[in-house]
Amino acid sequence: MELSKQDKKAERLIIENRIIENGLQQEFTQGLAEIETILQTWKTKGMNNREAYHLIYQKITSCDKHTATSYDLMTGGSYFFNYGDAVKL
Repeated sequence: MELSKQDKKAERLIIENRIIENGLQQEFTQGLAEIETILQTWKTKGMNNREAYHLIYQKITSCDKHTATSYDLMTGGSYFFNYGDAVKL
């Protein structure tokens, strides 16, 4: 049975969303690992609370900016350029 044009588009969107979600999860994992490193340094080396807080805040802000520029408005032609970044298996 052949799918209609509308069904094909819906299927493509589902696949694209799964790929994007996979890429986002990997970005979040990487960001959280970097934050964990900051927390470990804070715990073991007695880093100043303010300094640790600001480093964590900067890391979250930079991760958010990176995620926004990588994944926002990822449609059409830009989708295929970002596909390799989203699928890091």
